[in-house]
Amino acid sequence: SGNCHRLQVCKLEQSSSMEYCKCITGYTNSTAAQTGCEDVDECTTGSHKCNQSCRNMDGSYTCFCRTGYMADDRSCIDINECSTGTHNCSKNATCKNTNGSFNCTCKEGYAGNGTYCQDVNECHNSSLNNCNQHA
Repeated sequence: SGNCHRLQVCKLEQSSSMEYCKCITGYTNSTAAQTGCEDVDECTTGSHKCNQSCRNMDGSYTCFCRTGYMADDRSCIDINECSTGTHNCSKNATCKNTNGSFNCTCKEGYAGNGTYCQDVNECHNSSLNNCNQHA
């Protein structure tokens, strides 16, 4: 019948043969909403099938991957920034992949934060060399 809102479908009660309106998938019955239906937030109710992050949409939801991950079929996999070359490590640093990110560590003989590594002058610091002081 034409008495149902566009967010509803008309159903027939088997026992009484009476018609009633039921909200379409993604919506739930609501007396507060003018349409008689309100959006179900699948992300907060936990009824979504997302592997990582969920974004609610009107009548539905969408899944997305957090930074450092990429979609692979129905899940999110770690991006290895070290092997893809998308890291910002110094050429004098070692890149180590971590879940969703990476770490940069200066190589031996260099000092810094990993994105910037400066050569250490071992000759000026006797604790860094085994040279005789008169050599």
